[in-house]
Amino acid sequence: MISLQDIEKIVACTQKAGKRAKTLREAGLRIEIKNDGSKVTNADKELDTILTNFIKNELNNQDLIISEEDVGHGNSPEAHNNESFWSIDPIDATNAFIKGHPYWTVNIAYIVNGSPIFGLIHAPDLNTTWYGSIEHKAFKKIDNNVPIPISVRTAPKE
Repeated sequence: MISLQDIEKIVACTQKAGKRAKTLREAGLRIEIKNDGSKVTNADKELDTILTNFIKNELNNQDLIISEEDVGHGNSPEAHNNESFWSIDPIDATNAFIKGHPYWTVNIAYIVNGSPIFGLIHAPDLNTTWYGSIEHKAFKKIDNNVPIPISVRTAPKE
């Protein structure tokens, strides 16, 4: 599935992508309006390219990659009958990102046969990354410190 080495590469890539987004924001963003009325920036587009190229070239994974920007154009796992695909949202919470609020993220997930086997949320302004996989459990990484194992609590009984 996904090795620890690949997970480390994905974490590093999203950290670099997050830094790039912050640099682009500081330089001044170009903002467009999508067909659905939501905003997209040049940072969204550049991070989409960075993440897509990373998956294809660094991970050497040729599975379908679905970006938030693609779905509105008919690009979905169902449209391609794919059993395995990557889902990326280069900048989730674009409005917060544009306004300089810290609560925006870079998101990546790998889905196999309809089930997520890996997921990552990186919050660049918070210097924090959360990620987990079926095989290697879940972690929180702050800055470049050693990842801390995390888990969910048992849901309370009603």
